[in-house]
Amino acid sequence: MLGLEALTQEVSSSTLLEQANSLSEISEAELNSPIELDSKEHIQGLQGQEITSLGELNNPIEGKEPSEKTGLSLEEKVLLQDETGWSDEIIDAIKTPEEADVYKDAGLKDVNGNLERTDIDWNAKIPQDKINRMRSLYGDEVADRWSGKTNMDLIKEGKAPYGPDGERINLHHIGQKPDSPLAELTDTEHKTNDGILHDKTKTSEIERPVFRKEREAYWRNRYNELNRN
Repeated sequence: MLGLEALTQEVSSSTLLEQANSLSEISEAELNSPIELDSKEHIQGLQGQEITSLGELNNPIEGKEPSEKTGLSLEEKVLLQDETGWSDEIIDAIKTPEEADVYKDAGLKDVNGNLERTDIDWNAKIPQDKINRMRSLYGDEVADRWSGKTNMDLIKEGKAPYGPDGERINLHHIGQKPDSPLAELTDTEHKTNDGILHDKTKTSEIERPVFRKEREAYWRNRYNELNRN
């Protein structure tokens, strides 16, 4: 019996030694990388969440967190600038190629450090359905004041104009910093691309009362710019 026990211990020691030598050949980077599970081997975490890699076991149980938006690579910046002619400040503020596509698809042009639209009809009047809503909410006096007003009239008073989708133009901070360049997006573009334009893992740095004043000043400047040309 003693001979068998000694043999077992020797085999166990040999196996452990082989495992140790094997592990020593694995790089630290490989040990730290997430292990992807086969699609048939998905496991369920707390609250029935599907987990597809061991790295996700450390995620909050509320749900998956989107990857952090860290900015474009140097190559992406060079290609984007060659394609669009946008300034360094605008290019540096863009976090992902998908975000850049939103601005490109909108046909925005770099003017005075911001991305402006070229498809706003400045002579278009405030849509009648908006006037009707004003009347129901605020009464005849307010509705009659704005009835017949154009987009040009709106920006003269620091109000956002109406875009091609029939809704007010949104001013978006590119990069989500208080001093970021601004992009003129339709309400549809802004809402449809919400997850691309806004990093949901971070608290917004935009102070609404401050931005309200900035927005009014922006549109007044836009009016002055249009009437200067």
